[in-house]
Amino acid sequence: MISNVAVVLKFLLIFFTITQIQSDNLVEGPNAENQCGVSLSASGLIYNGKVVKRNQWPFLVALMYTADGKFFCSGTLISRSHVLTAAHCLQEKGQEAPLTPSEFVLHLGKYNLSLVYDRGSITAFPEKIKIHPNWNIYQVKYDSDIALIKIDGTVPLRSNIYPACLWSSAIGMRNIQTGTVVGWGVIEDQLTTQNQLIPRQIDLKVVTNEVCYENKFMAGLISSRTFCAIGENGSGPCKGDSGGGLYMKANIKWFIKGIVSSSLLTDEGMCDVEKYSIFTDVAKFSNWIAKEMDIETDITCKFILDDGTDQYKNGYHCWPEKLVIHQPNVKVSNIIGVHLGQRNNNDVKYFSVEHQETSYLPHGVPELFPNVRRYSGYHTKLKHIQRSDFSGFQFLTIIVMAENELVNIPADTFYDVPGLEYLSLRGNQIASFDVDLFIKSPNLKTFYAFRNQIEYLDGRLFRKNFNLEEIHMDYNKFKYIDLDLFTPLKKLKLVNFRHNTCISEHFPETKDFESFKAIIATSCSI
Repeated sequence: MISNVAVVLKFLLIFFTITQIQSDNLVEGPNAENQCGVSLSASGLIYNGKVVKRNQWPFLVALMYTADGKFFCSGTLISRSHVLTAAHCLQEKGQEAPLTPSEFVLHLGKYNLSLVYDRGSITAFPEKIKIHPNWNIYQVKYDSDIALIKIDGTVPLRSNIYPACLWSSAIGMRNIQTGTVVGWGVIEDQLTTQNQLIPRQIDLKVVTNEVCYENKFMAGLISSRTFCAIGENGSGPCKGDSGGGLYMKANIKWFIKGIVSSSLLTDEGMCDVEKYSIFTDVAKFSNWIAKEMDIETDITCKFILDDGTDQYKNGYHCWPEKLVIHQPNVKVSNIIGVHLGQRNNNDVKYFSVEHQETSYLPHGVPELFPNVRRYSGYHTKLKHIQRSDFSGFQFLTIIVMAENELVNIPADTFYDVPGLEYLSLRGNQIASFDVDLFIKSPNLKTFYAFRNQIEYLDGRLFRKNFNLEEIHMDYNKFKYIDLDLFTPLKKLKLVNFRHNTCISEHFPETKDFESFKAIIATSCSI
């Protein structure tokens, strides 16, 4: 249950202070559960371990012991009823039993830890906690250092209380190399273990795990599900920052990419901020988080029967209306809409998310419409797709994710669609394709990716696509094309490379195939 009562136990007595909720700051509505990543404060950023301004990080959560009111860890609000934190905050290494929900409380909108009454803050009570099953208290390695706290009830959204978005593999690193850590941890040059009363923030540069493995001590702590980051000028997360997030901004939204997990210590037992800090990679746990959160939404379907001649469009459609999803792994639990005639969900062959404003695709579609053959996400401001979006479809052969804002396509996105024959990714902002993107798509016949930002075609891209007949990649920015790309494609009938940087040709309209490849070899080789 959520109350506006701030609970602090001092000298074993309980004092209650009422926090007034300002109703004009609430952010409510039918899609409130899917809102995330927006800081409603107009205050600017202050870097390098400097004090932050009130309301600047509305998803920052303080965890405090019930017994004495002492702060012990940070967390991140990721929905109106869930907080993400580190597993070691709730069950330290070597600690046989984890904390129970009654042993701590959550302070949301908290700014000054010294104040019993902190303007605008509320106290939430944990209903249950879920520590990742792979968290091992007997090993030194900090793998799976992640836990989810279910709040008893839901919290109101307002300027100082607002969830962060979850980072996913679909976002990719792109050009984002720096993240921000916020918390009440010990100042890096402070020789005591006392936490700061006002949160501070620092910028950290994210590096690959290969860099971290170069340090033999760090190599013993990290795993494939962690990443490392380091600050400048002796800045870094320290005691008390544990469980908090490393946040990155993509477009206008803030995402939690990592959870503060561990770092090396100096001989004096202080955090060695000159070395890399370890973070749990949130994207590697997106499916586990989704399963434990079980966020659901309803969608309204407009059912349409298209009996036209277009082989890719005729059939019985569900066209979702007013679909807004701005975080990954939101599951559709209920369909609102009236079927035509005697038809039912089993008759739906086409699921068409078109002309909407949704950043992510909904989950749970195969359970509702088990016979879908065509999945379309067209002109819907879609920013992310991932493997779980297309898992569970038994008959899916056509995927159209066109005219959106996709930048990165994870390598395993289509691994659960072995029957895929027609794929369109046209009109996005894709700069490159992973060489393993199509290794589980042996039946792919037609591929559209025109009007993107692609500069390089690796020769391994279509190495498993022996049935590919058409490649449409005009209006890109090709500078290099590996001719090995065509070696396995014995059934190829059409290649459109018009309006590219190094080439503007179309096979078979202008050249025989050998002449076509000769032009590529001359104009598009390194």
